[in-house]
Amino acid sequence: MPGSVEIGAGTVIGAYRIGDRVGEGGMGEVFLAEHRELGRLVALKVLRHERAHDLRLRERFVREAWLANRVRHDHIVDVTDLAYLPDGRPYVVMEYLEGTDLYSLWGANGLDPDRFVHVMTQVAEALAAAHRAGVIHRDLKPSNIFLIKRGGRSDYVKIMDFGLGKLTSPPEHLQFTQTGEVVATPHYMSPEQATGEPVDGRSDLYSLGVVMWELLVGRRPFNGKTFGEFVLLHATRTAPPPSQADQSMVQGGAPELLDGLVMRCLAKAPAARFASADELVRALGEARARLERARPPAPKPPRRVDARQVALAAALGVLLVAALVRWAMPSGEVTVTPVRPAMAAPTPPPAPPLIITARNPAPEPVERLAAPPTEPAASAPAAASAPPAARFDMSPPESQPELSPLRPRKVRARQPRSFEPTSRW
Repeated sequence: MPGSVEIGAGTVIGAYRIGDRVGEGGMGEVFLAEHRELGRLVALKVLRHERAHDLRLRERFVREAWLANRVRHDHIVDVTDLAYLPDGRPYVVMEYLEGTDLYSLWGANGLDPDRFVHVMTQVAEALAAAHRAGVIHRDLKPSNIFLIKRGGRSDYVKIMDFGLGKLTSPPEHLQFTQTGEVVATPHYMSPEQATGEPVDGRSDLYSLGVVMWELLVGRRPFNGKTFGEFVLLHATRTAPPPSQADQSMVQGGAPELLDGLVMRCLAKAPAARFASADELVRALGEARARLERARPPAPKPPRRVDARQVALAAALGVLLVAALVRWAMPSGEVTVTPVRPAMAAPTPPPAPPLIITARNPAPEPVERLAAPPTEPAASAPAAASAPPAARFDMSPPESQPELSPLRPRKVRARQPRSFEPTSRW
């Protein structure tokens, strides 16, 4: 085997120029790389120097690329190339993802049940696609479930690391070594996987049940010190429902409606679990609907007031008031003049006195009538020489006109005019 190839920033490997190191583990290193012709950013994963002679790890690299490319699902990382360095080490080229793992679901206020169901539905859909393609992941855990932003959507799921995956019916040209050795993360292994028994897609559902329980409660359901303790706990111990655990990552406690689907995934016997990942997807959809029905209705947003409607209503109000005042005011009698409240009106001059004159003609003079002659009395001779007394007739003559009665004069009260200063004054 040729000498080892040093990889660092600026190194060219095939069609890719290596950039910064973005991740590493016990088996390999991950670098950010750029396609020299297309300019596309990718993630390049290469086996470590000290593991180059480990045939099992070299086989795992090939398996990861082959199985992920076989499924080709939106929620499974896209592997675009598999090649070898001059020193014989394999490397895998896959899409570059910017995001975080599943633990980011724990926010400042804990875990949101709606967000939890949304993410778990995408994971179940990816597993359903893999199982239909004959691929079993066998190493499902929070660090292998990545959340990114895509198309304006947050919490977009990408499942990674199919290195421990298994084909239910592998083709003849691709036969992976089956040594019977159990290689997986013991915290999330199914009982049949831990004991080395044959596994199918329901083993992945058990691992997903452990992940869901951990997210809801905030700790793993089983914790052992050795691999044997984990095997015993997964095979014999039953975890309590998330809503009855001693702690919770959900404010107010995990909803009881999620207990059923989580505990069914954690059933010890594969036959007691969901028959397929598609059935789990449907159960999660029903849980989402029940959460929506149980959610109190959101308050209605305040109605936006249109300025044009307000102006129209004010104008109609002014017209209505003017019409009522016009209707209540006697015609021609009183004139209402608005007065500015800030200015006092001047005192009007006193009204002139009202003089009423009766138009009657002067009476004509009464004619003096002569007294008729009389004989003097015998007993009073001295009185015969006295002049006769004058007599007046006070009865009205026939030719005197009759006085007409006085006609009442209509007096109209005039309202004082108010003084309204204007800006011109």
